[in-house]
Amino acid sequence: MSKFLSTLDGKVTIKSCADWEGFGLSVLHEEKGKIDYKEFSWHEYGILLRQAWEEYITKGQKPELAGHTLSDDGLVTETLHYIAPNSFTHPAGPTLPSDQESFIYWLKSQSPRISQIINEQAFDFLDSELDVILRMNLERKDK
Repeated sequence: MSKFLSTLDGKVTIKSCADWEGFGLSVLHEEKGKIDYKEFSWHEYGILLRQAWEEYITKGQKPELAGHTLSDDGLVTETLHYIAPNSFTHPAGPTLPSDQESFIYWLKSQSPRISQIINEQAFDFLDSELDVILRMNLERKDK
């Protein structure tokens, strides 16, 4: 399960790979190739993303991953990747772990503030995807 995240530096992309162990971030430069690699456990990564959102919301500081500033689209993509990786979309999948579920509720509670700091398209995508993930998770809990 990997995603490519856009950064504000048009020459740098971050490839995020999630597995059972956690997340691996490869920093890719279009001319130099792979220039850095970082690993995080699921728990550590959730804390990192939440802190990035908190600083963005409260201080206006654009989030960074592996030392590179993410675009709004990159931040939204990675937030959704952490909360519900591709495997979550399988209809008969498990419910979300509590860390990811609580992150959804926290993001939803911050919606008014988030809508003021990220671009409208990124916000609409984040908000609608969180609704879908939350609905699917709640349906799974009811079964």
